[in-house]
Amino acid sequence: MKSKGDNIALNLGSRIDFINTNGWLIKRYISQREVQDIVLAEQIAGIIYSKDKVEITSL
Repeated sequence: MKSKGDNIALNLGSRIDFINTNGWLIKRYISQREVQDIVLAEQIAGIIYSKDKVEITSL
């Protein structure tokens, strides 16, 4: 779990749920691969798969 401001990211393996502090789902991200880590900012998130694979998504 990572948080930044009003956003919370829950890493559930190959699925990430982005929710706000009120508990509402902002976005659900489903991946084909296992997610290693998440870097979270106010409006974007970086999804890290391995040392050489990173995806950026908007919230």
